[in-house]
Amino acid sequence: MNRTSPKLHRFRNTWMTAQQIAEVTGLKVRTVHRRIQFSLPIEGPARRGPEPKRYEFRGKLATAREIMAETGLSRSQVHKRTDGVRFFDLDETTDPYADFQPNCRFVTYRGIKDSLAGWARRTGIPRHAIAYRIECGWPLKRVLTEPAMRPHQRKRYQRNAEIIRRMLEGFSKRAVNLQSLERLA
Repeated sequence: MNRTSPKLHRFRNTWMTAQQIAEVTGLKVRTVHRRIQFSLPIEGPARRGPEPKRYEFRGKLATAREIMAETGLSRSQVHKRTDGVRFFDLDETTDPYADFQPNCRFVTYRGIKDSLAGWARRTGIPRHAIAYRIECGWPLKRVLTEPAMRPHQRKRYQRNAEIIRRMLEGFSKRAVNLQSLERLA
C-alpha cells in the first residue's frame, strides 16, 4: 500500500499538516479541513456571507440585533423603522393617525369615502392594482369587487368568458331555429 505524505498548508508563515494546525489552534481536524476547503479563516470565527448591515442608531452604527437588544423591539419592527441607512425612534416615525397627504386620492363607493390604501385594506386588492384599474378607466364597481388576478389567470378568465358567450349564442340560435321549425309544422 502506497501512502502519500499528508498535504501541507501555509499557516502562520510555516507549512503544516491539518493535524498540526488542529493541535496548535485547538480545533478538530475535520473543522480545519472544512475551513481550508471553503476558504474560511482558520483562526477566529468563521462566518459565511457578508457582514451584517449596520444602521445609524442614536449617533452610532449598530446592527439590527444590537438595536433589538437595546430597544426591545422585534426584528420585523426594527426593519420597518429603517430607511436602509438609519433607524428611526418612535418620536421620529410618522403618525399613523395624522391627516391625509394633500395628494391623496379618495374614492367614494356605496356612500363610503376612503383613500386607495383604505380600499386596499377593505377589499384585499393591492393598492397599485386599484390605482391602475382606475387609470385604465374601469367602472368603480368592477375596480373594487373583481379580485386581483395574475396575468395567466386573467387570460384564462377571459377565455372562459368568451367560450361561455359563444355557447349562449349557440343555444339562442338553436332556440330560434326550433321555433321557426315548429311554426312550419
